[in-house]
Amino acid sequence: MGAVPERSCAICRTKLPQQDLQRWVVSEGVATKDIDGKQAGRGYYSCAACAGKAQTAITARSEHKKNKRSA
Repeated sequence: MGAVPERSCAICRTKLPQQDLQRWVVSEGVATKDIDGKQAGRGYYSCAACAGKAQTAITARSEHKKNKRSA
């Protein structure tokens, strides 16, 4: 048995096992839940406590990075 992969919540930065987090993918400028875990693209993770604000925060973070790259 190998080590359980850990990820950090993109909102509160809490480290948890990957299976305890919700994966989000930014598609066409909007963060959407990756329900089946097979969507391509940059993935972000959120914990259950941050799930309500995850879509807004991840979309804003992605837009900020996009604007920063094109500057």
